[in-house]
Amino acid sequence: MDIAYISALSALAGSVVGGLTSGITTWLGLRSQARAGQLAHDKSQREDLYRDFIVAASQAYGNAVVSNEPQIQELVALYAMISRMRILSSPTIVACADKIMRATIDTSADMRSRAEAPFV
Repeated sequence: MDIAYISALSALAGSVVGGLTSGITTWLGLRSQARAGQLAHDKSQREDLYRDFIVAASQAYGNAVVSNEPQIQELVALYAMISRMRILSSPTIVACADKIMRATIDTSADMRSRAEAPFV
């Protein structure tokens, strides 16, 4: 083999390796940026859901304390938010949300039974 061929093949191989390295580095960088963007979006989505749940649960609990009629629409909305939490959140968070819902329902039932009890 001629020395010129070896030199040309070495240059060609170096160019291929350099091009592949550059391409793979770019692909990995874009992949990590996309992953970071997805994680930020997921976190934002959970934060919005938690904020909405806290507002709705506070209103439902407040209404349960002052009213002897259960507000079914509010309870259904809370249950819908808890169902979304089952998809987006950890089981611990879902269990806490279930406790809040149960406390709201129990308070509503307690207020209703007090309103129906005869005065002694």
